[in-house]
Amino acid sequence: MKTSFKQLFNEDKVQTDKNVWEDYLNKYDELSTAVKFMNEVEILFPDGEILIVGGVPRDMLMGIEIDDVDMATNIPIDDISKHFKVANISKNDTQPVYAVTYGDYVYDLAMFRTDSSDIGRSNNKSVIANTFEKDSARRDATINSFGIDADGQVHDFQGGIDDLKNKIIRAVGDPKQRF
Repeated sequence: MKTSFKQLFNEDKVQTDKNVWEDYLNKYDELSTAVKFMNEVEILFPDGEILIVGGVPRDMLMGIEIDDVDMATNIPIDDISKHFKVANISKNDTQPVYAVTYGDYVYDLAMFRTDSSDIGRSNNKSVIANTFEKDSARRDATINSFGIDADGQVHDFQGGIDDLKNKIIRAVGDPKQRF
């Protein structure tokens, strides 16, 4: 599988080819609007982190069509809701997900999470995490564990880039525990 993003490896991040990133932004209004939202959030909360997650980064790296832009953040939702229209759409409190209206779109925004067993608790419930690195460690497959920032930089803490290149679907961590 040939990836359409030119990749420059730098530790845990991959810088995407700016022309390809710009092409996606020009082609998909939902994506470019999400990036505008992310830029506003980053101005309001410079110590926070917000990334596009889910299938969009993976599909972009594969050079295929994208849809349904989802995001994740470590910024408290109460703070975000002071500036944007936010609705809780969570089915349970252990995995908070919110609908954020921005422009003509409604985006799913999840809080970064980690499994409580990762922080020394005996039960294995999801709890809020402070970094995307921790959040990515609880995702299902390495090729679904990417985040992409507003500048088009892909964050890959689980080796998903190599798995995409090698056409491997691999669980994040121990597959018996993950599934």
